[in-house]
Amino acid sequence: MGEPLLPLVGRLAFGPGGRPGPCRCGRPRNHRIVGVGFCPTHHYCLCLIDSATARGDTGRVVTAVRLSVPSDRLLDPAAADWASAKEEAVTLEPTPWASQPSEYAINAWKERPYGFTGQLRVAAAHNGDALFFRLSWQDETRDDAIRDTDRFTDAAAVLFPVRSDAPLLTMGTAERAVNAWYWRPDLDDPLSVTATGLGTTVRQSNGSLAAAAFYGDGGWQVVISRPFSARGGEEVALLPGQTTKAGFAVWQGSNQERAGIKAATLEWQPLQIAE
Repeated sequence: MGEPLLPLVGRLAFGPGGRPGPCRCGRPRNHRIVGVGFCPTHHYCLCLIDSATARGDTGRVVTAVRLSVPSDRLLDPAAADWASAKEEAVTLEPTPWASQPSEYAINAWKERPYGFTGQLRVAAAHNGDALFFRLSWQDETRDDAIRDTDRFTDAAAVLFPVRSDAPLLTMGTAERAVNAWYWRPDLDDPLSVTATGLGTTVRQSNGSLAAAAFYGDGGWQVVISRPFSARGGEEVALLPGQTTKAGFAVWQGSNQERAGIKAATLEWQPLQIAE
């Protein structure tokens, strides 16, 4: 058995013998603190609120069922075909301070709550040609355009380890990339995002991703998809019959959430793609 992820990340962040500084998250004291930070000088805690719940979500399995349905129908969030795909309720948490890519984000948000989306409903399916995820969440405000410099849109992402051992909390490492399918309502197409560590994201609009969204009854329904055959650079390889992992994230534009300021799964969720 390898070293557990959270203690390992703390040891790597502080170095042998390094010690974390005081918790600066300002959250209620019903969480545990792990020594994780950007360097031995700037210490920030990694807080998991109600960590027992977070651990339970690690075992939640998202299954992409196989449906004999054309891609244009599966891309419709309201299509009746989605009734054949099991929907999982996935818990999201505010991303921890240790996962923020900049001092600015930490200083600007240390007194502000964020990561308001506590639950995401996830369904997955494929038709042999492409993989589809339907993401549904409550959001009382529809933020679908950037109308001023202090305005931001809602957004969502599905994340994958390009290599199975890529860490989610640090958005991968130099040798173990993470790939995300990133949707925003103001973009013509979703973006394929790769990262090899905090603050290293590279966005590409390569035309292989597709999405459709609907806002109503105080929430979003978004379907995002990619053909199995599409893969380039550090994009994840996906195939029918594969067992892998996925993560999820949601940004609420009305709260000015963007970049590392979001709600997300703190650990990978098992993903099974049916034959």
